[in-house]
Amino acid sequence: ESSSKPESNKQEQPEESKPEEAPQPSQKPEENKQEKPAENQQQTKPVEKPKEVQYMDSMTQQLWSEYNSYRQSLGLNPLKWSGKYAEWTRKHAEEMAKKNTGSYHKSYPEGGQVVGNNSSKNLNASKILQQFKNSPKHNQNITEADLTEGACAVYKSSDGDYYFTIGFDY
Repeated sequence: ESSSKPESNKQEQPEESKPEEAPQPSQKPEENKQEKPAENQQQTKPVEKPKEVQYMDSMTQQLWSEYNSYRQSLGLNPLKWSGKYAEWTRKHAEEMAKKNTGSYHKSYPEGGQVVGNNSSKNLNASKILQQFKNSPKHNQNITEADLTEGACAVYKSSDGDYYFTIGFDY
């Protein structure tokens, strides 16, 4: 008997209650193109906010004082503070702190530089200078006899890391 076949139930179901079929790529190519940017937007990572950083003025002054004392203990002349290097070292240390780049050397005015970073929460000027003294290449740079002027800068990021630069000239 044909009235008991399942096909008769399908015919009685109204068309509006049928679930819509997903469009196939070959059926609606324009819609697929429009969906791609939405997918890309979902995959895009949110822009990270730059770190909050703080210039450590008293630590910078202390580092400069201890650096010159160290030079004098070796029989070398203390360096004069340079406005040119003060601006450059401050910008460089701030950039390292904001970008969380760690220590890297960058183009600088004439002369040389030593840079560093440290995640120790209880860092002070003496410990920064000790890091440079413990590195043979950095120590050689900061104790060159012909140096005449320079500057330094120390920044602290919101996560507690310190970033520091000493720049110098002949």
